[in-house]
Amino acid sequence: MKKFDFRLQSLLRLRNFKEEKLKAEMGEIVSKMNNTRDDIMNLNQDIEDAYNAQNKFLNEKIGGQIIRFFGFYVQGKRDHIKVKQTEMEVLKKQYEDKSIELAKAMGDVKVIENIKKKQFDQYRVNHNKKIQEEIEDLLRMKNENG
Repeated sequence: MKKFDFRLQSLLRLRNFKEEKLKAEMGEIVSKMNNTRDDIMNLNQDIEDAYNAQNKFLNEKIGGQIIRFFGFYVQGKRDHIKVKQTEMEVLKKQYEDKSIELAKAMGDVKVIENIKKKQFDQYRVNHNKKIQEEIEDLLRMKNENG
């Protein structure tokens, strides 16, 4: 008897490839989200360091230009944080979209795998039935000849 041949095997491979691709894309998004979160933390630390430096300079006698610099510096860092927070929101939306897409892809793979399992089970039943028939034929022939 011929071996089991699943006719949708190429489609299953394509769906598995799509699922793996989506998982990789989600990994990239998570990596970008982590980098953005780290950037925001670093910017907040820069602001804190600027305030500490400003307090240190205030205790010393220095010119007004240096003191004004801190205000512009902190404002620039806050604006950069806003940009990074917007970027984080975009990444979260992309992550949610990819999650939905991945769930659908995983469902598609599962459907095809279930079809494959059912077809293989049917193949195995038919194969076992055919073997049993051959054994019965051999026994019948042996009893007739023997």
